[in-house]
Parts: sequence; C-alpha cells; structure tokens
Amino acid sequence: AKNWEKQGPEDLKVLGPSLSQKGRWTCKLEGKLDFRHGGFLMPLRPEERPSVLAVRAMNVLRQYESLAECRKAHRTITAQLAEGGLLLEGSSDPIGDVIVTHVLRRRVCSSTTSSTSSGAATPFEHEAMFFALNLRRLAREGG
Repeated sequence: AKNWEKQGPEDLKVLGPSLSQKGRWTCKLEGKLDFRHGGFLMPLRPEERPSVLAVRAMNVLRQYESLAECRKAHRTITAQLAEGGLLLEGSSDPIGDVIVTHVLRRRVCSSTTSSTSSGAATPFEHEAMFFALNLRRLAREGG
C-alpha cells in the first residue's frame, strides 16, 4: 500500500459492506463505489486485503452492551486493515450535525504490543477522539 502522503483521488475506492441487501447509498465517486454483502469480516477479495487503509463504521456498534463486545469488533475490523490503517468508529445524530468518532490505528508489527486486562493482544492503538458539531445549522434553526 502507498503511504498516506502518496495517495491521490485515483487511489480511492469505497466499499459499502452491508448486512442488508436492500438499501444502497448514493455517492459522488462515480465508478469508485462498490456494494457487497458483509459485516465486520469485510467482503474483500484476497488481492484487496493488503490495501485497505481506512474503514468508517458509524452508528454500527450502538447496540453493543459492553466495552468488551465493542473491543472485539474493533479487533476484527482493524485486523483487516493494512499496517498503520485507520478505523473511524463512532456515532452521530441522524443528519450528521453531532458526531463523536474514535480514531483507532492498526499497529505496525513489532515486538511490543499492548494487551487488554484479559491479556489479549490489541492490534490497534486508540489514537484520538474526534468531536464535530454543526453550529451553523443550530444557529440558523435557533438551537
């Protein structure tokens, strides 16, 4: 996979995995969007796996009742990323005016790997938390 700095629009490909085969998103990236049936084990072809640099998973872990369940999903997703790849996982309101996102980065293979309290290795680092609020809309609507 190319370094982030070397990426260009021609390198962007968006995969929309969905547990339901009913709904389809729209996207301005003509020819760059592909929908496939799948979930946390992303429906990738073997030649695609080494080049997955980022996954956006918004509003999908809300139903999980424990941090352990969320961390298991994080491990499953980040294990499929290229080394140094990002998982952007979080929640938003229905129109995206309020967003909270965890930024998790897949570790680069090394001899030092942190582990959870249960001793399980984590293939990712919690790099940041991102908060976004659309104040313009709130101001326009008197909120």
